[in-house]
Amino acid sequence: MLNYIKMFWTIPLLEKKLLLSAIGIIIIIIPLVQLIPLKHYINLLGNKPKLIKSNLQKKQYISLVRKTIRRTERIFQFRLSCLVKSLAFKCLLKTLGIHCNIGLGINFSQFHYLKAHAFVEVDEYIVFLKKQGYLKVYSLN
Repeated sequence: MLNYIKMFWTIPLLEKKLLLSAIGIIIIIIPLVQLIPLKHYINLLGNKPKLIKSNLQKKQYISLVRKTIRRTERIFQFRLSCLVKSLAFKCLLKTLGIHCNIGLGINFSQFHYLKAHAFVEVDEYIVFLKKQGYLKVYSLN
């Protein structure tokens, strides 16, 4: 834990703000996902992005948010589900002004065995939690 505190002071200010907001968002999202059905908190994900100047800036912000989510995974001692990580990723991108969608996919890997997966799309490209073999069945704006 002391190592994480030392690393926190060495990262740039924007990344510190993103990391702290990601931790707060994940702490709020975990009970939502566990206790409340998706249809009740889907309106909280409304997207009103600011204008981004270029695609290069958009790619830099996406990689920065991806790095932030990886750091928050190391801080929490338990495994975060793909839905929790995708919701946190979307909220962080929303604060940076990037419009994105959360995709929900399914996979029939075995007979009578259904697997679900959540991922994040920007401009119809999967930018976070891409897995092969999942059929997209629903998209959250």
